[in-house]
Amino acid sequence: MKNESGSAGSVTVFKVAAFLIIFLGLIAIWHGRSIRDVRPAEISDVDAQAAEPAEGGSPPPQRRSRDARPAPVKVQPFRGQYCASIGPPGWAVIAENPQREAFGADLASGDGQVFAGYTIFSSGPMAPNGFETPGRAVASVLTGFGTIPVKFLSRRQVGSNVFLQEYQSATNHGVAFYQVIPAPGVGYMIVMRMAGTGNAPGLWEKRASEAFAVARSLRCQVPSVPAAADPPELNAKKKSGANDGEETDTLYNTWLEREYYHNPQNGENYWVSPSENYSNTGPDGPGYYATFGNSLIKLDPGYSQ
Repeated sequence: MKNESGSAGSVTVFKVAAFLIIFLGLIAIWHGRSIRDVRPAEISDVDAQAAEPAEGGSPPPQRRSRDARPAPVKVQPFRGQYCASIGPPGWAVIAENPQREAFGADLASGDGQVFAGYTIFSSGPMAPNGFETPGRAVASVLTGFGTIPVKFLSRRQVGSNVFLQEYQSATNHGVAFYQVIPAPGVGYMIVMRMAGTGNAPGLWEKRASEAFAVARSLRCQVPSVPAAADPPELNAKKKSGANDGEETDTLYNTWLEREYYHNPQNGENYWVSPSENYSNTGPDGPGYYATFGNSLIKLDPGYSQ
């Protein structure tokens, strides 16, 4: 009886300690959400929405006509103490907040109009109110613990435990890409990336794909949860396209329609879009081209380290 009583007491102490760790971690996340301050319209529970099929719906960014032929976007690496990503010049890690059981990082473009983020938090029966399930926990984080009105839009399941949730507020339009990882004894750990823009007219349509690509390239070295690779469902190459067979290792994904190519002369990296940047009439044959000196150079597939 003495051993059973002692064991029960130890379990109780462990539960209380775990609750306090989770609660303090959530407070840290709340204080580290400087650029994700979305102040909109309606609050709704992510769990209340039916997941759309991965094939359904159109991706948020609007593609420009192939006739426009904009130039590929030059990108470069940038990093903070814990996180690193790749984006156009001006992007930076502007905040990082490591905790024992939680983590948050904020990234922003040079003009402050586009953002990306990375956060880790837990959910489960011992978590505070609003974090009982993964869906409710995601909704609580995106709404600042229910204090910011947010309208949840389309939700897509792209893997057995991977989801994409679009949301909008009075000031922001964004997407949360999150993975739910079972954590025995706690419930679940959620690793979530966010990408979005302000709500200025046309900003989402023009620069959403930039935010997505930065968020997808984002990797954070956090002791509690290692950086997770993107699920294969987001990276599968479409069977149809102007340049099939040429791009076998370009980090292409069908949702963002972005992939990496590089200048073979100086190693500069670019994001290219098959529907926008591919040329059938380039000086060295069909492919992607960038300005190099006073002429054009055909880009090679892949990311140059």
